[in-house]
Amino acid sequence: MLKKFLFVVLPLLTPLIVFGLYAVLARWKAKRAEAGTLPSWANAPWTLLICSGVVLSATALVVHRFVYDGSF
Repeated sequence: MLKKFLFVVLPLLTPLIVFGLYAVLARWKAKRAEAGTLPSWANAPWTLLICSGVVLSATALVVHRFVYDGSF
């Protein structure tokens, strides 16, 4: 059941989830920029790249743990 979720449902929902997060963050960032309370690091692309890299790495480790059961 977990494999079906990981290999069928999750790949279908991932683009929707990512776009939803992007839309929420873009709206939040626009409100903060308009109010003048946006920190300087929030405009840098490296913040988003580093955070997404950490999330993708953690996801890969979790998937590897559950799909391969820690063995090769």
